[in-house]
Amino acid sequence: MKNFPETEQPILTSEFAEVYDIVFDFDGTLFSHDSFFEFMKFVLRKSKIRTLTAYLLAPLLVCLVIFRYRLKYIGSMLLWIGTVGLTDRQIDRYADEFVSRLIDGHHGHFYRDGLTLLRDAISSERRVMILTASGRFLIKKILINEGLHVDLGASKVSRRLGGLICDFHCYGENKVRFLIENGIEQKFDEFYSDSSADLPLFRLAKRSFIINGTARTKAKIERALKQSVCLINWN
Repeated sequence: MKNFPETEQPILTSEFAEVYDIVFDFDGTLFSHDSFFEFMKFVLRKSKIRTLTAYLLAPLLVCLVIFRYRLKYIGSMLLWIGTVGLTDRQIDRYADEFVSRLIDGHHGHFYRDGLTLLRDAISSERRVMILTASGRFLIKKILINEGLHVDLGASKVSRRLGGLICDFHCYGENKVRFLIENGIEQKFDEFYSDSSADLPLFRLAKRSFIINGTARTKAKIERALKQSVCLINWN
């Protein structure tokens, strides 16, 4: 099984710090859409055959979601369909093209308020990390394109049977697993996320912020934490 090579551009930082002041989720928090799902749609639409295959499998994927089958495997199915037969160079080129389209607002955009907070935290030399379920090779490109130099924990992909699959899904409890495996202290001053799936990280933060969440999401997180959590709307 061959590991998918990441972008040839320099890595964002040379190694992880032991402690972080601020941790951000990415999709729905700093970024308006599910970036990796948008990328997969973008790649699938490059081929009528791939698009048709995805549509034919859609009922199965919906059933898997309903019965709470692991998101890692559902995502891997779509990822494999979208990339089987493509070379690493082709996938890298598609990722570059996708990122370039973000400038015009295609496929989503950064929340201005969140981006300002992130840039301010970086410029003030606070230790910042982004933890996301999206693929590392894609998020690296998005961040570099924005000139953001920040530590990144993300899902990892590799090749199997000619296409890409998800090796490590950085989602839910796996975000905590990422911290542990990389020797990162499991507590930080602030955490920002839009999703109750990040409850394991909400529990580790001194101050937590729900971004553009619903009242239902806020209530669910507060019940679990047994404390009030600030709800913020970012544009």
